[in-house]
Amino acid sequence: MTFRRVEPLRRQHLKFEDPEGNGFDLEAEFLMPPYDYADGAHKTPYWMATNRYHRSWHAKGVLTIAGHRYQVDCTGDSDHSWGQRHNIEFAKNLFKMWSFQSREHGLSVSVLKQGVSEEDEQIPLGYVTRDGRVAAATRIETNASYDQDGVQSSIVLEVEDELGRVVKAQMSSMHAFLGSGSLETLWGYEGVGDYIVDGIGKVQGLCSYFWPARVTPARLSSGEWA
Repeated sequence: MTFRRVEPLRRQHLKFEDPEGNGFDLEAEFLMPPYDYADGAHKTPYWMATNRYHRSWHAKGVLTIAGHRYQVDCTGDSDHSWGQRHNIEFAKNLFKMWSFQSREHGLSVSVLKQGVSEEDEQIPLGYVTRDGRVAAATRIETNASYDQDGVQSSIVLEVEDELGRVVKAQMSSMHAFLGSGSLETLWGYEGVGDYIVDGIGKVQGLCSYFWPARVTPARLSSGEWA
């Protein structure tokens, strides 16, 4: 796998292939400088990482799966964490993440909400980029529904940043998702779907919900947790 820097902090060429016919060959254009969580309204929790950053990007090229080639031309979210992750402490906390970008690059959102319980105040993390101005998220309000397996749907999201700008978005369901983790420790689902963003319309994005063991699929589907 190769990552070639074409232009510092702006463009990279990413390439990978394996003997089973899987790989990618992508031109990556980053749409903003790296957003450093250390500069945000709330710092990265020590148990999550020493620090982290996110940035939106545009990918164009080819994705190959089992020999089948797919053209790629879309936006996405790039992130990096460093330092030690304290998995035992991490598994005591809720973890929710939402990310989406408009194709004309006018809006980019990547936010997290973390904390020990839904009753306590959650930690809003991440950023909103709108018309070239990046600002830290200061408030995140959200709710969702869950099926018998605990898969999230009917997501409603409202994000306010330190400039007072508010972004409202909804996702009815994920087009595709993966489950991971263990019901005995930390478990959840993450996937991709369409957000309907007030004032913009349909944009593609992802969501990632992970839960500690005390939050079971049955408790979620009963409506006990939002």
